Amino acid sequence: MNYKQFFLSKKNLDLVLKNLPQIICLAFILILAIKLRVDGTFVSDNMGQHFYYESLNIAEGYRLPLAGIHISFGGFIGPLSYYIGAIPLIFVKSVYAMSFFIALLNLFAIILSYVLVKRYFGSTAALTSSFLITVSSSAVFFSKRIHNTSLMPFL
Repeated sequence: MNYKQFFLSKKNLDLVLKNLPQIICLAFILILAIKLRVDGTFVSDNMGQHFYYESLNIAEGYRLPLAGIHISFGGFIGPLSYYIGAIPLIFVKSVYAMSFFIALLNLFAIILSYVLVKRYFGSTAALTSSFLITVSSSAVFFSKRIHNTSLMPFL
């Protein structure tokens, strides 16, 4: 079956037309999420610089940490965020690439939440939860930062 047969089949066309309002709402939510997360992307601080340079060291093969950031009440958190942050730096060694990648992962978290909530609670709850994650001020703020907490919606 090629793509013309897939899209022009009566069964698939009926399925798309039946779910058209949900598809339009989800498209609106995703466009809004992209606008909020990419517009003015790149907020950094000292911890963001540390996160960037640790991820850059991993991408360049200089160092593979076994412990993450030292937390205030003692101990360390895991280095998973450093390894995830190194993925875009393998291809482009830029702070902006890393920031855009974090925004992309947070966008993926919105899609993942839609799929999971729709599976267990229905489409209305899925659209509502996706919209609330999209416009949540803390989710938008942290998706614009280069920091290990920026990956929390995705993880």
